[in-house]
Parts: sequence; structure tokens; C-alpha cells
Amino acid sequence: MRISLSTILFLLAMHVAAQENLLHSGKLIGNGGAPVEYATIGVPGCGKGTLSGIDGRFSLLLPSGCRDTVVISHVSYKELKIPADRLRATASPITMQPKELDELIVYDGKKKKTRLAGKGARIPGAVATFTTESLGHEIGTVVEVKRVFEVHEFAFNVHSSNMGSARVSMNIYKTDETGMAFTNELHAPVYVDIPASEGKQVIIVVPEKLLLIEPGIYFVSLMLVDCACSVDVANAAIHFPLYMKKSYMRKGIGCGLEKVPVNMGLEVRGIEYR
Repeated sequence: MRISLSTILFLLAMHVAAQENLLHSGKLIGNGGAPVEYATIGVPGCGKGTLSGIDGRFSLLLPSGCRDTVVISHVSYKELKIPADRLRATASPITMQPKELDELIVYDGKKKKTRLAGKGARIPGAVATFTTESLGHEIGTVVEVKRVFEVHEFAFNVHSSNMGSARVSMNIYKTDETGMAFTNELHAPVYVDIPASEGKQVIIVVPEKLLLIEPGIYFVSLMLVDCACSVDVANAAIHFPLYMKKSYMRKGIGCGLEKVPVNMGLEVRGIEYR
């Protein structure tokens, strides 16, 4: 039997590729055994990351021999850090511990209705797009908060959507000048389901719990966390109107912020304590 050089090279390439990456999979649960949905799982600094599904299950492809620390994060639970090799060897579900709620502080004094994050001038006809490849990606605005801010609602517009259904989350991360440190200030997830529609949708979401933002630097973002396509996956998309104001993109837990010259119009409204 003859084996050509090209066949040998192909088989070697397949063998090397198999060695280069290993699949790490598992399931995240809370103390009561309920699945932890839409947690971010990734390796900071290497751009590798994923989300857990609605059943708490996840799969993460990492380089063979990777001994980096995998970070698992969710707004309602304490952050977990697990060595990659131990994560792959873990057969049992991974239990996450709930966060302790911060002590409620009551502020007195003058209040003023305002926006923590706003949008610029509309760019006629221009749209930004989330596709199925955008799962876990975030886009938003970096803001400096100088006075205590009480969040009342998140608001944004959808130009059109042909996904059967899609779920996005709103997030407010405390960050710093490096754009690599992210601590979610929310006490519970803030999700909204976007139905398929050919027309404009105005989305307003009110957090269930009181949320106070202390002075500091924050990344306010919109993330696609789930979708179910009613059309061909390659053509499924949510379109957002674009505005003339600088924003930032983050492509997962292992990534920093990338500057974008336009934004998708996510607003955070509330009151500022004077």
C-alpha cells in the first residue's frame, strides 16, 4: 500500500492539532443543586472563554498542557479560580457559593435625575449586529462616576431581529485605567428577552434590587448570553441602531477592552446624590 507525502503531512497535522487543544467541560451548580446559568468561564489574558448554558453546562477548549488558572464568574456567586488541569479532571458538578450581600447604605441630601451612561447622535441607516458568534461578547461605555448613583433602569433600542429569541444581560463592572480588572457591581443578573421582529423595539429594564454605584471607573455593557434561531444560523442576527459616541468591546472574560468609535445606545438612568 502506497501512502503519499501529502497524506502523511495531513495525518501529522491532524495529530498535532489534536494535541494542541483539549476540551474542558463541566456543570456549575449552586448550593441547592440548581444550575448556574450564563456564568463566564475563561482564562484571563489569553482570550479563551465561554458561557455556561441554561442547564449550567459548559465546554472550554484550551491548549494542551495549559496550567493557567480558569476563572469562573457570575453576578450572584463568589468568583472561582481553578487550575486548568484540575478542571479537566473534575467529573463532579462544580458548586459555586452565593455572594454575601453588601450592607445597605441610605443616603440623604439632594438628588438629581440623570444618566450614568448615555448615547450620542444617531447615525442614519447604520446598525451594529449581534450574531450567534457574538455569544459572550460585550459592548458598552466606560464612565467615571464622581458621586453616588442609584440605578433605576437600563434602556436601549433594537432596530430589528430575526433570531427566534435572544437573551441579553446588562452589566456594570468596576474597572481601572488598565481596562483588565472587572468586578460586576450587580447583586443579581439583569436579563431581557428580545423577540424576533422586523420593526423597532424600545427596551427598558428595571433592576429588581436597589443598586447604588460608588465613585469610580465603570464599564457599562450589553452582552448576548443566549439565542435560539428561527432562521439559518448564518443569517441570524440582532441589529441595533448606531450612535456617534465612543464605546468599548470585550470579547470574553479573558479579554481586555477594545475601543470602538461608535456605540449601540445603551443608557443607564437614575438619580445622582449631590
